[in-house]
Amino acid sequence: MYKNSFISIFLSFLLVFCGESSTQENVGSVAPPETQELSQEPQNQKENNTEKLQGENPPNRNQNPFSDPNYSECLKNEFGEERYKQLQNEQPTSEEEKRIAKCMGPPGQGPQGQGQGPQGQGQGPQGQGQGPQGQGQGPQGQRSGEDTVDKAIEILTIENNPEVLECFSANFGGETYTKVVEDLNPDEYEAGIVINCKENTAKAVEQAGGPPPGSQENQNQNEGSMGNSFYDLNIYNYSSSYTTASSNGKTSFGLDETADLLLSGFGFNNSGGNSKLNHPVSISSNGEKLAVTDRFNNRVLIWNTVPTEKTLPDIVIGQQNFTTHNSGSGLNQLDFPGQVIITPDNKLLVADSDNDRVLVWISFPSSSGQAADYSLPITEYVNMNDSWPWGVWSNGEKTIVTSTVSGTILLWNSFPNSSTPPDVTITSNEIGTPRSILSNGEYIMIGDENANGSCIGLNGNRSTHVFTTWPTSSKDPDACVDNWISGVIHENKIYSIPAGGESLYFWDNLYTTTSELKSNAKIALPGEGSRWSGGDDGGATVANGKLFIAEYNGNRISVFDSLPTSVAEKPNWSLMSDNRDDYTLIEEDFIIQNPVIESDSGIFVVSSDFDKSLSVWKNLPGSSAAKPDLVFRKFEEAPWDLTFTNKSLFLAGGSKVYGWYDFKNTIDSENYSFDLNTSSIGSITFNSLRGVAYNGNYFALGETNTKNIYIWEGIPSTSDEPKYILQNPVGVGRIDMNDEWLVISAYPGAGSSVHVIKLSELDSGVLRPIPGNDDFPQGISINEKGFFIALQGKNKVVGWSKVDDALNGNAPTMSFGGGTGKTNSGTKMASTVHWDGYHLWVGEFKFSNRLLGFAPSG
Repeated sequence: MYKNSFISIFLSFLLVFCGESSTQENVGSVAPPETQELSQEPQNQKENNTEKLQGENPPNRNQNPFSDPNYSECLKNEFGEERYKQLQNEQPTSEEEKRIAKCMGPPGQGPQGQGQGPQGQGQGPQGQGQGPQGQGQGPQGQRSGEDTVDKAIEILTIENNPEVLECFSANFGGETYTKVVEDLNPDEYEAGIVINCKENTAKAVEQAGGPPPGSQENQNQNEGSMGNSFYDLNIYNYSSSYTTASSNGKTSFGLDETADLLLSGFGFNNSGGNSKLNHPVSISSNGEKLAVTDRFNNRVLIWNTVPTEKTLPDIVIGQQNFTTHNSGSGLNQLDFPGQVIITPDNKLLVADSDNDRVLVWISFPSSSGQAADYSLPITEYVNMNDSWPWGVWSNGEKTIVTSTVSGTILLWNSFPNSSTPPDVTITSNEIGTPRSILSNGEYIMIGDENANGSCIGLNGNRSTHVFTTWPTSSKDPDACVDNWISGVIHENKIYSIPAGGESLYFWDNLYTTTSELKSNAKIALPGEGSRWSGGDDGGATVANGKLFIAEYNGNRISVFDSLPTSVAEKPNWSLMSDNRDDYTLIEEDFIIQNPVIESDSGIFVVSSDFDKSLSVWKNLPGSSAAKPDLVFRKFEEAPWDLTFTNKSLFLAGGSKVYGWYDFKNTIDSENYSFDLNTSSIGSITFNSLRGVAYNGNYFALGETNTKNIYIWEGIPSTSDEPKYILQNPVGVGRIDMNDEWLVISAYPGAGSSVHVIKLSELDSGVLRPIPGNDDFPQGISINEKGFFIALQGKNKVVGWSKVDDALNGNAPTMSFGGGTGKTNSGTKMASTVHWDGYHLWVGEFKFSNRLLGFAPSG
């Protein structure tokens, strides 16, 4: 296990200065055994589209040498001006990291080894190395990122305890094990696991899902897993029962079609009942009652007494019962609700985001479906025609609301009625799209997905604005936190969960400066205490001495029976699930986030960049709520697009393209080893793949950053050079191809056109734009029924029988969805589209997660 000491030191140094990203999905998963691949850090695949339809934050840039003027001249010479600018916001490839080293020199030296680097190389500025999510060093032994990696390497070098070594195996599989344990090259997240294995072996094994395959303790586990932990690529087989698709005797589509089937859900207007959650975005209690916003189900769940064990809710508001989930605009309905707050005097307020209002119950509701007493018309109080209130807080008198779209914070000094304008309206250049609110009536924290100011960078543009006293006029925040947090202030202590990541943030006091907030943050390393799963909000509340934490992406409510004094403590139980580590949305309910659909040879597949998964139906599903027969998760690189033709299935995302030449034989033989799994083909090295297409003759890959589309004749080997390289006028998104056309969606897509080219004209390289239809055209499909574009910004899919009709600017002759509701006529954030021979499928993105199947109607 011995490695050259300089290499080990250099690797830990490079991790600090290359700004490793650590988001909720970028967790170092590995490929299954017997595959060969280049080790690359996963790229963040989720998107930042519009202010209202937000995606994830850009990659972390902690001490990025491309943002450091000390290295600019050397790096520009090494990479060129254009790539230098790109790498200010991108993760370098492994080959580029080697080239970066030429300019940085060994630890302790500046560019090209000339003298000392800024603030003493080997540490970040002011000694702040990277912790989880790029955080600096906190109190009580919190380690900086560099210290964490160095300590992990020390452990790996000398460790010989069999139990600890088994813990390494339980947590790391395949190439990740080789990279971490044998090559002594852990990233910061992996280093945290190594330390946890050494210091808390039994719990670390439990967190990994048990001992590795082959160990005595693991012999009774279910078959099907190809990896060693939650973060490896595992293959799960299920016994599913569903109706196979059949023809309804009709052949055509028209305008305003309604869906016939629904996958990735329980059915139309079906929440799954009172035991299900679909993205808990907020939680609140006043010590008597408890409320949870169940966002994707358009409802708030209420417990009349604070639960002390797994307990189902007593009533629901926003819906008449626990079964339905359709949205509405009445005072008894909700549409994509945000934060909920219960005041000490039993008022209830809910930010009803898509209805641009805050609903108010003056007396706490006593029955399901009870209408609010009135609403606060937030749009009337901001300088835009839209408000999208996300956060609300009140103590029964003072009240705060965030207007996300208008970038405004509204404050009332006394409790508002239905026509009371705010006393203070805050706007600031530092405030972007304000979201969640924490307050005690004086001290205020506002989470922000797209902030400005001194705290952005470590977690993209996510930040939390802090006002240390109740504002009496519009002003800039007094301080900030370098992440978007959601939580609760209780007895001058802050308990919170950050957006994204696998961490918690605690403070033991209400600190008043940015530096104090940074240095006194208690931050859980990923895997400490629990496998936390934040997201676009969540939050925490304290009730009767218990701490409840809503995990948005974990889809659960974790509970501490007493207030934790350390972020490393493990919660005691989960409010609505049997196991506090359950991921019910993925593992039990088969809800797929950001589904991308393909089919071939009677097999139906759906990939997800968010879940890093591939769900497989061995037959084309013909009934709603059909569960897959097989699920692959988690891929090392999140797949953004996939193609399935002539039995060949390939996925592409970030720096990787991978897949199988004969997928039917793969699942029949249960030999799941990849046939193609690479970060480069010929002289092309990938870093931003978002499109892949294969039609049996041509194989195409598209990259966003370069705007290049690479085309090979046939499926290429890793040494083949592309026959064509096309330059798209806009960033390349998903692509599709039939025997005549190559069609390319735009990415990110605001105001950008879909482009097309005939395969017979590839030599010309001239791509033609589809006029209009430029409101985030995220998905495209060309098939026997015509040419289709999924317009995410318009929540609909449009289609023409011929590509030429779309090129000529003709109005679409087919359309699907067009609303944001959960009915069969809504397609909220429609982003992908595919025809399987019986149904046209539409996949919804980010703020919904359904798969809608439309059968021909004419």
